[in-house]
Amino acid sequence: VAVDFPDRIVTCQIWRADVGRVPLYLLDSNVLDNAASDQGITDSLYSGDEEMRIRQEMILGIGGMRALTALGIAPTVCHMNEGHAAFLAVERIRRFMEEHGCQATVNGNVFPTHTPVPAGFDLFHPAVLERYLGRTASDVGLSFADFAKLGRAGTDERFNMALLAMETSNHVNGVSKLHATVSRGMFADRWPAFPEDEVPIEAITNGIHTGTWIGRKMAQLFDEHLGEGWRVAPEDPASWAETKKIPDEALWSAREDQRAELIRFVR
Repeated sequence: VAVDFPDRIVTCQIWRADVGRVPLYLLDSNVLDNAASDQGITDSLYSGDEEMRIRQEMILGIGGMRALTALGIAPTVCHMNEGHAAFLAVERIRRFMEEHGCQATVNGNVFPTHTPVPAGFDLFHPAVLERYLGRTASDVGLSFADFAKLGRAGTDERFNMALLAMETSNHVNGVSKLHATVSRGMFADRWPAFPEDEVPIEAITNGIHTGTWIGRKMAQLFDEHLGEGWRVAPEDPASWAETKKIPDEALWSAREDQRAELIRFVR
């Protein structure tokens, strides 16, 4: 798949890894078609200067949507995990305009924000944003000034990727009750007409698949002391009622055994 940069096109190949029954698709810019300076764009996360970050996020968002199209996958809902992928919303708008002549994509985007500190959100200066996304803004029928407003709040002129994700999503949530409360305070300027405790950022607590998460030694210990309830109804507090009766020595021994297994695996 190809992504347009200011003076060149960067090509990425797609790798597929089957993780159990889930296909995971990965984008890789390390192909001979690209200049040497572009082959390392996808090498690492959260690294590089401002220009490298915007290149990475164009590959992730715009390139990611194009990769799905190339694979014949047409998602009805896209989850933007943090603001890093927010450019996918712009690519969805561009494609929707090509196919239907309108920008009606907001209902198909969801933004779960994870980072409760301002430093966790990428910010781009207007000149960098215009150099890389100016033509894309035109493609979706916006002047650059109007496009830049999608990622701005308050007096900060920099483009905030989290705000872009919020502006182009139908639903925004934090990953715990406390995190949603903190996020409402961080982004209250985005919704000036709302009291802070009514800012529309909901709380959805992250969970795990208990049977896969718990190691073998610990699972055996739970089977012995808790019965099968923890496996069949892990969401029921009653399934864990006997946990405090597990001897400290047995619990610590299972933990140490699992640590040792990890060390052996790593070695």
